[in-house]
Amino acid sequence: MTTTRRSRLGLGWAMAITTLASAGCAGVGDARGERASVERARSGISLGDHADPSEFPATAALRFGDITQGATCSGTLVGKTWVLTAAHCVKNVGTEEAAKWKVFFGAADLADDDGEEFGVKAVRTHPDWNPTAIRLGFGDVALLELDREVKGIQPVVLHRSKVPVGASLQLVGYGKAVEKATSADELSGILRAGENETISCASVPSDASRPKIQDERSLCFETEDAPGPCQRDSGGPAYIEVDGALQVAGVVSGGRDTAIGACGRFAVYSAVNAELAFLEQFLGAPGADGAGAPSDLPPGQAADATQTPAGG
Repeated sequence: MTTTRRSRLGLGWAMAITTLASAGCAGVGDARGERASVERARSGISLGDHADPSEFPATAALRFGDITQGATCSGTLVGKTWVLTAAHCVKNVGTEEAAKWKVFFGAADLADDDGEEFGVKAVRTHPDWNPTAIRLGFGDVALLELDREVKGIQPVVLHRSKVPVGASLQLVGYGKAVEKATSADELSGILRAGENETISCASVPSDASRPKIQDERSLCFETEDAPGPCQRDSGGPAYIEVDGALQVAGVVSGGRDTAIGACGRFAVYSAVNAELAFLEQFLGAPGADGAGAPSDLPPGQAADATQTPAGG
């Protein structure tokens, strides 16, 4: 496997193997004994590359409720007022709960600067997502409707075709660098990115309690020795480059097989091309609400690199 960034990406997710906590993208249980020593041994490659927000300006950090530090989940600006994230991040969220979400753009490290803050007025969750019968990558997408338009950032175009096995994608998010984070640099809230290649989802282990991952609705990555998501990266993007511009092809759903590493040996993303019918109910056809609209800049690039983020 060829990767440009060999260290593990700090992408934080909520459902590493079994269930999810309410809205907060909770971590898996404490490591014990041999597994704990494995995690420490791997921590040197678990830290992902820090990324400049100007590289991925459409990538968002999400916070829920009273959280004032780090990120709860990650997301992507796909319309002037719409952020794409994971359904498991926002399950059972009504109008009252939607108002408890905050979305941030333009932050390299939330501990230093939140960037520009937005409120959320509505949450739209894919009807196929079932929080009581979790299936990784199966309808695990949702849209957050922001309280106002995002200015100065071009929304990212939705990728419309199936990503082939072996394609190289950029995985980006605000999650932890390792599951059992101890240092400030390992905690969620820092924008990180890494490159990895897709594998066949048939390679991901399954059994009676863990259904097979559906290739047609998912993107899968092997992350033992390459970048992959971790806690709090749930909902974050997998970007694919098309004609020199980034498109969002996947949304972090979860991981499987943590016997080797803290954040899982395999990463599963919901495939955006498989969820277009749901997403375009709200975004409209390409070009509506800024999604895929013509621009002098490639989608996902800031309109003014010198602009000082506000809010926070």
